[in-house]
Amino acid sequence: MRSIKAMVIIFIISFFSNCKKHEIEISIPCTNAIQDSIISKSLMRGTWNWVSEYYVQLFTGNTFLKTPTTEGYTRKLVFLNDAELQFFKNNALIEKYKYNIERESVYSNYPDDSTYVLVFKDYTSSIITNYVYFTVCSNTLTLNFQYRSDLSGQEKWTK
Repeated sequence: MRSIKAMVIIFIISFFSNCKKHEIEISIPCTNAIQDSIISKSLMRGTWNWVSEYYVQLFTGNTFLKTPTTEGYTRKLVFLNDAELQFFKNNALIEKYKYNIERESVYSNYPDDSTYVLVFKDYTSSIITNYVYFTVCSNTLTLNFQYRSDLSGQEKWTK
């Protein structure tokens, strides 16, 4: 009887400690996001580790929270310099791009679109492949693909 009680107590402690760990993984605040393209580029330089992706399915409204724990893999994003970035999954290179930070109006043709976006360009041809809204602080990067995609959500990264 005592061993059953001990197992229940261990399970409860384990459950709550895992919940706490999961909560910490996705909670990375960025209260003073930078709104300048040059400063944003300098803050982006370096290696970023994927923390989470929050995704809302378009037609059903179902929400998903993906993390390295739930998905069983890690991801890294490396900004090598002011023009090249690389995506890694489990430390294997899966994609590389040239990039730039520009106002959205350059691509949307709406003069009022004054938000800066991170622009992905084909590594070889430099042709734009995608762009994404972002916020960056000294150790937090959020890429919000959900605004323009039915397949990707809001990704959080940390240094």
